[in-house]
Amino acid sequence: MENNNQDTRFWNLSLDELYKELASSKNGLSSIEADSRLKKFGYNEITKEKRESAISIFIRQFKNPLLWILIFCTILSYFTGDHLEAILILSMIVLYSLLGFFQEYKTAKTFELLKQYTKSKNKVIRDNKTIEIDSEQIIPGDIVYLTLGDMVPADIRIIQLKDLTVDESSLTGESMPVEKKIILENNNISEPNEASHMLLMGTSILSGECYGVVTITGDQTYFGKIAQILQKKETITDFEKNVTKFSKLMIKIILIMTFFVFLVNTIQHKNFLESVLFALALAVGITPELLPIILTITLARGARKMAAKKVIVKQLSSIENLGNMDTLCSDKTGTLTEGVFSLDKFIDINDNENTDLLVQSLLCSQSIFKTEKTFFNNPMDKCLWEKAKEKNLITELDKYQVIDLSEFNFKKRRINCIIEKNSEKTFLTKGSPDNILPLCKLTQEETTKVKEQIDNYEKDGYRVIVLAGKKTDATTITDDLERDLNFLGYLIFIDPPKEGVKESLEKLNKLKVNIKIITGDSPLITKKVCTDLNIKIIEDRIITGNEVDEISDEKAFEIFSKYNVFARINPEQKYRIVKVLNSNEHIVGYLGDGVNDTPALKISDVGISVSSAVEIAKDAAQVVLLEKSLNVLTDGIIEGRKAFGNCTKYILNSISSNLGNMITIEIFSFFLPFIPQLPSQILLANLISDVALTGMATDNVDKELLVKPRKWDFKLIIRFMIIFGAISSIFDVILLLLLMNVYHVDVINFRSILFMFSLIAELLITFIIRTTHPFYKSKPGKSLIITSMIMLAFTIILPYITVVSKLFQLTPIPFNIILPMLVLLGFYCMTVEFSKKYFFKTF
Repeated sequence: MENNNQDTRFWNLSLDELYKELASSKNGLSSIEADSRLKKFGYNEITKEKRESAISIFIRQFKNPLLWILIFCTILSYFTGDHLEAILILSMIVLYSLLGFFQEYKTAKTFELLKQYTKSKNKVIRDNKTIEIDSEQIIPGDIVYLTLGDMVPADIRIIQLKDLTVDESSLTGESMPVEKKIILENNNISEPNEASHMLLMGTSILSGECYGVVTITGDQTYFGKIAQILQKKETITDFEKNVTKFSKLMIKIILIMTFFVFLVNTIQHKNFLESVLFALALAVGITPELLPIILTITLARGARKMAAKKVIVKQLSSIENLGNMDTLCSDKTGTLTEGVFSLDKFIDINDNENTDLLVQSLLCSQSIFKTEKTFFNNPMDKCLWEKAKEKNLITELDKYQVIDLSEFNFKKRRINCIIEKNSEKTFLTKGSPDNILPLCKLTQEETTKVKEQIDNYEKDGYRVIVLAGKKTDATTITDDLERDLNFLGYLIFIDPPKEGVKESLEKLNKLKVNIKIITGDSPLITKKVCTDLNIKIIEDRIITGNEVDEISDEKAFEIFSKYNVFARINPEQKYRIVKVLNSNEHIVGYLGDGVNDTPALKISDVGISVSSAVEIAKDAAQVVLLEKSLNVLTDGIIEGRKAFGNCTKYILNSISSNLGNMITIEIFSFFLPFIPQLPSQILLANLISDVALTGMATDNVDKELLVKPRKWDFKLIIRFMIIFGAISSIFDVILLLLLMNVYHVDVINFRSILFMFSLIAELLITFIIRTTHPFYKSKPGKSLIITSMIMLAFTIILPYITVVSKLFQLTPIPFNIILPMLVLLGFYCMTVEFSKKYFFKTF
């Protein structure tokens, strides 16, 4: 194969021409040839935007418009002769940017590592063997096997198929499944998406199976050409919306205060340039400009901790939704139960063991019959295989030929096949008793007996599948064959409750997450499992799929939110239940791993899947569990709530302290003949406090913040900002009045004392308002303690560092003022502690 020619119309070639063009065959490629082509064509992946370089991350820190204004004024200051002030402010701006750079760069690298957890795999034929490889290693000429739930990894020409339907909505926007054929209907098709025998990258297999030869990979695929158009927009969470709303409010406050300060200082005939710099520095001082960084650090830290606990978050913004999820919809099998079935019995209507029943049931299954007969898409089919091996019945399979086999039908809840033995054909159907018994020709007495047997097994927690069939001359499965069937017997499976799931359910109950079981199993089996796991069924009522269909849209939310167990539910009904719940102010998570779960995963607020799930389910989910366990999910919810709690703590602490200090400075700038603080001092104080608050991202969170889902309380934030900002301002004013009227300090001492008092107060108050408890009863995180103590020590020694004290015009605090300042700090801390208790009790 000379090149991967994107202009070659592979879909119009005959199979012989296709194999010749691709230098391949139905037996696939050799490992040596595959390695050679991988080097030649590169990995099968769509070129994404290159990871942001370190330089671009650093440059991006300057996108803050306030910093650009400061840079402009710095240049202006420099050319008007105030070189020291200009260089100093510019240095502070660079330091801010470096701080943001290091945090974002570290976070970006961590997140890139986390994304490696969700690679997809496909089965290909190499060296005449079926193996599984990463989809990115697929190359032109590979023979790929695809089945139910697989994502199509490249552009593929179908060479063999069985009942194949494909979801092409990612390309066309149409939700209806597309049936595929290998008959060349038109040898002059202009585009691959018009060819019924082509599969295109980015689509997914809804039913059936096929083999195909890879024609084009990576950027040259049909999907690759339009990838930018098809990129999904990330969901905007409630948290992100409220952060935006909060930012807009802060901008309004900043603009008003900045303009007012500048206007007053100008009217008072103070230095124009100094007034501009002061007003802008004041604006920077008010702004929680590290908010995006703190949010990113906090969420990334949460993502890393979740990854360590086997919970992979595909996008950071999903962490808040996971933590604040109030409703979790989940299947029963594999979540509440082990999901590892074992075949307990295979018996006929008279309770006699029947080996023919076992063999015929295995033939009527979604298995890939190859030499070793080891691939199974259904865990119960695998159980049949294991039992057949145990009973030495494997050789019996060779006496049959499978003439036709349908895909499992989720609505009919059965699978059909036609088998042949000794020139005699038999139609078989295997599946749910409720769906197969009406097709059987049983007497009333036999029907009653069968139903009683099934009920007894299901009451004991067994899952019952039945087999029915009849002789036929047909070679193709049709709906007409599904009638007047002979009842052949029962397959009795056991799926025990999962170890530790009781404890997990108790944890979720304590976390105020409402569990809703949505299963395709029978009500009796579901009830037995719920009883064994102490799940209280509301009003002892299980809503069935038939009832769901009968419920009107007006009554749907009332019923779906009230009841907690749903049985005999098909994919469309799952979708409706989840959609109704999350459209009524619930934050709904859905845990699923199959193709039939995909619609519900997409519509939920938090789609949760597992690493062993089909690719389409993992693609639809925002969160992937490396272990299908409610206990793992519980850990993820707790980490999500910790991340949310620390984000809100930073916001409360930052805006209240900043606003209070800036109001104080603004007020006194109206009455003093000089500016209360230099722009460089404001920027330095803001930098020190922000460095200290980076430790908030890994702070401990009070247990009360973890016990229930929480949403952004915007009104509470505004009240907190006003009340505690006012308290901060009051104590600043008291200090300044003392300095002016009692101690009569000069300008340098005035600014130095205000700088030290405001900064030390903010660093201390952090430990009080970070918790609703008395500060001494809530242990801070080590990082917060370390960053705060380092910054506190740095603040105290600043005036004694000659170079720094000259640059920032700071001087050591006079000895006679230290004690009064400490006393005032003590009263300030006590006032905040008592006010905090009243605030959280009232609001």
